[in-house]
Amino acid sequence: MPTPTKSNQIQPAQVYQQLVLPALAPCAKGDSRRKNASYTALDALKSGYAIFHLKAPSLFGFRPKLAIEKQNLHSVYGIDRIPSDNGLRDILDRLTAQDLNEGFHRVLPFLESQQVAPTYRYWNEHYVVSVDGVQHQCSNKVKCSYCLERRHQNGTVSYSHSMLSGALVCPKQRPVFVVDNEPIVRQDGETKNDCERSAAKRFFARQATVNSDRSMVYVLDTLYACAPIVTLITQSSPQWKYLINAKESGSKYLFEQFDELNARGKVRWKMKRRKGGSYELGYTNDVALNKSNEGMRVNVLYCRVKEASDKEVVFSYLTNIELHHSNLMAVLEMGRSRWKIENEVFNTLKNQEYNYGHNYDHGKENLATNFAYLMMLAFTADQLLECCNRAFGRVLKKLRTRIKLWEVQRSVMLTTVMDNLDEVWRKMLEMCGLRVMQI
Repeated sequence: MPTPTKSNQIQPAQVYQQLVLPALAPCAKGDSRRKNASYTALDALKSGYAIFHLKAPSLFGFRPKLAIEKQNLHSVYGIDRIPSDNGLRDILDRLTAQDLNEGFHRVLPFLESQQVAPTYRYWNEHYVVSVDGVQHQCSNKVKCSYCLERRHQNGTVSYSHSMLSGALVCPKQRPVFVVDNEPIVRQDGETKNDCERSAAKRFFARQATVNSDRSMVYVLDTLYACAPIVTLITQSSPQWKYLINAKESGSKYLFEQFDELNARGKVRWKMKRRKGGSYELGYTNDVALNKSNEGMRVNVLYCRVKEASDKEVVFSYLTNIELHHSNLMAVLEMGRSRWKIENEVFNTLKNQEYNYGHNYDHGKENLATNFAYLMMLAFTADQLLECCNRAFGRVLKKLRTRIKLWEVQRSVMLTTVMDNLDEVWRKMLEMCGLRVMQI
């Protein structure tokens, strides 16, 4: 993790004011209710964000029971009136999900403005974005017109919502930042299920309008080792690279070419020893992606890793990065960083009290998706503090677990009048017996 310096120290209140609120405000403008509605859409969005920022286990658990809670929700998050549970659901269900997702496009520019982004540039000054999908809502009874339907062998049907997300990662950094999302849901007017590849096409088409001028490496799993996705990435920007996991079962022709070239001595090999194991890397450039697309040429990296325990692991990737002896380890490290979106994003949301997968309610239109967005926005704000705020690191070191850290944060909101998030963190330092410093 980068050590916060004077140039990249980010304050909690700053994140909320400069990143979170600007992400919520455009979505609130899409409120189609009457002008004199009892509760504003912005208050509903702020309340939804606070639910996940405070790691409330449910809407009922978030509902303030004490006057001091209500006062702190107003002073810290700027919530004037908190809608009822049903009112909150109704408002968020009506708001356009895409408007809320656009807030994630502010994350990378914010990191750049705060001088944090340079620590996330890796090979040839490229940003690395890991892309993967995850299910966040599933029920055997509750459904809406956007649900994906899955029929099981026992005759039952499950209804679900999933999300394809892209996260800024770096092999040398732990914190990750969600920078874009695409719902995997039944599209308007469609009778067939959506799928990850279709969602990926929408994802990259939108990325082309947001990041076409940035040097990017998109890291994906084997599902995306196909001509439409490769074409979309390469044609979207000359500064974009892809790195896609490849398996022999799904890319048979690719591996046949690799084996034939290897038998002819055309595959170049390199041995590399590092702490924890040895690496045997083989690579070749300019082979056909598959039989149907002979003209689409890709480069292949194959790696056998023998760990200290004598266990052998194999990694294979196809890419448009020209491979040579000097960049093999960097390419391999970027490829393996694909797991960060699973380990650091999805698993954290599932296991660190964000309550990912908990049914806060399904809704009829956009509620499930908007709840997922608000949760990821709160996670991104927390990641920013973990990356670039000394107070976060000191409190976490003292308490040892993030779950305990969230408990202390909630206790401050229950017991002490606070003016903003900076004061919340000062109080947390004090409660942990740590010297109170400038946040």
